[in-house]
Amino acid sequence: MLKLVEKIHNKEGEEILKKSVEYIYDANGNEIRQRADYIHYNGCTVLSSSI
Repeated sequence: MLKLVEKIHNKEGEEILKKSVEYIYDANGNEIRQRADYIHYNGCTVLSSSI
């Protein structure tokens, strides 16, 4: 898996949060890092972290 995107909706069906995780692998196929981005649509907040 290279990228996973999760979307969270409110009761009205509006998208309020999106979480995107990107997986990074070395040449041997071992996962070496993850990068997660969170986008909150109500307040335009963007958070990013690398693991």
